[in-house]
Formats: sequence, structure tokens, C-alpha cells
Amino acid sequence: MRNWLRGIDQGAGAIGLLLLAVTLTIVLSVFLPLVKSEPPAHTSDWLGFSGNVVGGVIGGVMTLIAAVVAWRGIEHQVQTQIKLASDQIEQDRAALKAGLYAEISDRAARCVNDYVNPWRDWPKSRMLTPEIRKFAPTENVVLPGVAGKLGLLDASTLPAVTQFYFRLAALAQAIDFVASEKERRTNATLDLYHDEHVTMIRARLFSCFDPAMRALDGLAIPEAEQFEEEALKIYPHLERAGRSVRGALKDVTTGRL
Repeated sequence: MRNWLRGIDQGAGAIGLLLLAVTLTIVLSVFLPLVKSEPPAHTSDWLGFSGNVVGGVIGGVMTLIAAVVAWRGIEHQVQTQIKLASDQIEQDRAALKAGLYAEISDRAARCVNDYVNPWRDWPKSRMLTPEIRKFAPTENVVLPGVAGKLGLLDASTLPAVTQFYFRLAALAQAIDFVASEKERRTNATLDLYHDEHVTMIRARLFSCFDPAMRALDGLAIPEAEQFEEEALKIYPHLERAGRSVRGALKDVTTGRL
């Protein structure tokens, strides 16, 4: 409302100045010569000249008024386009955050689920085999589709989001490496690197938790609880813990889970 009134004040001021200019021009071109001319001029002597002058001035003023009106119309169009663009950016940002929240909450829930069972207490008696690939993170679906719009996230959320996906990729790489090593293993009973490999995978899993928690807190979408409830339904160990995804992430990083 204040901007609209300011626009009216500016337009009225411009038109007022133009009217003042017209008045001064008529006075200077018509009445002043009649009063000051030597010898005194007859009114008829100045009618033709002053008529041409006044007509030209009025024509110019009308052109200026039309220009002001046109400029105001263009300015309104520009402001409308800016608002539409701003609204579109907000819609894109909301859709981006919702999509990322859905994917990160699901991936984080699975990380916590797998950490609780089996990786946190993986026994020395349980051999590592190529079948551990089933614990590798599944391929991301949302991230590839929205990668070009990640710049819409604020500066505090973007690093957490990207770091989570980087840690997830590192986890997948570690599991694939260990599984490949077990495929090449010739001794079926002795595994000299068992503890080292379990520790590496466990550490990679644990490294996902903090960026996941910061990413979810930063995205902070209104439907967060529904997204997390859907994620919990398919991860039994996490569901039995009776925690939300963010609650589980906090507890596992502080050693309470």
C-alpha cells in the first residue's frame, strides 16, 4: 500500500511540474511581451506568434504526459513480472525441500536401521561375504533430478545436504570394496581383515548421521512427520526403537541408541 501511494505521489509530482512549466511558458510568451514591448504592441500582433509558441509547448507537454503514463505502465508490468518470478522461485524451493526431505529421511532411516542391526555389534564369528552388498545404499532418485536447483537452498542447509550424499556415496564405496575383497578371498575360514573391514563400514555408516540430522533440520518442511512416518514403516529395527528419524539420528550420534 505504501509503495502504491509513493507511486501516485511521484506521478502527481511529475504532472504538477509539467503544468507549472506550461503556465510559465504561456506567461513568458504571451503576456510578458505585451507588457514590456517598445513601442507597445497590439494584441493582434502577438496572436499568431504566441499561438504557435503555446501550441508547440502544449503539444510537447502532452507528449511528456503520455511518456510519463507509459513509463508508469511499464514500471507496473516490470513489478508484476518480478513478483511472479519471486513466487515461482518460492514454489520451486518448497518442492525442492520436500523432495530432498523425503529422500534423505528414507536414506537416513535405513542407515540407522543397518547400524543398529547388524553393523554396530557385528560379531567376529560372523564372516563377511559378498552378500553384504545388500546393505549398500540404493541409488538416489530425487537428487539427480534437482541437482540444478540446489542453489535455492540457504547457505547453512546446502552443505549438510551435499555432505550427506557424499557420505552415502562413501558408504556404498566401502561396502562394494569389502564385498569385492571377499569375492577374491581364497581361504574360506581365515579372514585377517575382518575387524578392519567391519570398522571401516561402521565408521562410514556413522559419518552419515550428523549431516543427515543437520540437513533434515535445515529443510524443515511442514509435512516432516508424515515423511518420517512413511520411512519408519519399512525399517523394523528403527520402528521398534520407537523414535522418529531425527530422534533416532540424535540418539545414535550421542550413544543412546
